[in-house]
Amino acid sequence: MAYCINCGVEVDSAVVNCPLCLSSIHKKGEPIDEGVQDYPQEEETLLETKMDKKQKRLVAWEIVSVSLAVPFLIVMIINIAIDHNARLVWAKFPMAALFLAWALVTFPLLLTDRPILIVAGEVLSLMVFLTLIDFFDNWKFDWLYKLALPIIGFTSIIVSLVVLISMKSKKKGFNTAAYVMFGIALLNLGLDLTIASFLAGQLVLAWSLYVAIPLTLVGGFLLYVHYRIARVVDLQKVAGIKKRFRI
Repeated sequence: MAYCINCGVEVDSAVVNCPLCLSSIHKKGEPIDEGVQDYPQEEETLLETKMDKKQKRLVAWEIVSVSLAVPFLIVMIINIAIDHNARLVWAKFPMAALFLAWALVTFPLLLTDRPILIVAGEVLSLMVFLTLIDFFDNWKFDWLYKLALPIIGFTSIIVSLVVLISMKSKKKGFNTAAYVMFGIALLNLGLDLTIASFLAGQLVLAWSLYVAIPLTLVGGFLLYVHYRIARVVDLQKVAGIKKRFRI
């Protein structure tokens, strides 16, 4: 095949001039004039692709930021305009929700290659949002420390443990699903204890046992299946190696 020396478009070998820029066609293997750029190398192409993806994420973040900033300002201006004392009354709640939406989108778009920072940023954003909502309700904290923060805390720990254990597993398969099952079971136990402590003032397990026990059993079965299959595969590999040595 032949290529255009100007834009690099691949054309038929019989074509003399490029159909896009009308430059002369350089056939593969022919010498080219000094100063004319040869075909782009694979490394440059990969670099350009990576840069394009990064730029696309940045453009997406800018679009989302502007899209959320517009209703943020509109809600704030309307609230101030209709309030006689020019105070934020009801607008602070949707403004906090818009801030949370912006934060939840920002971390995955700007920190794509850093999952730990993404999780930390998402958790911090949610904590800030719940803090604002609790405080805006009656200008004091009622349920933040006893309900919201404990739930966020043990949820973050469980999710982080599941992610780290799954990432460090050499062979991924049913074991990942099992870790998720165990994590959900622990999450339900923590929710049950936290809600009971907030409402009744005592740590008592109730409904969570009906969820945690089946999930634990299913997770254990998935682990058994995973390592059973892995053992069979390893035995087959060993048998294949022995057979080759015999030959």
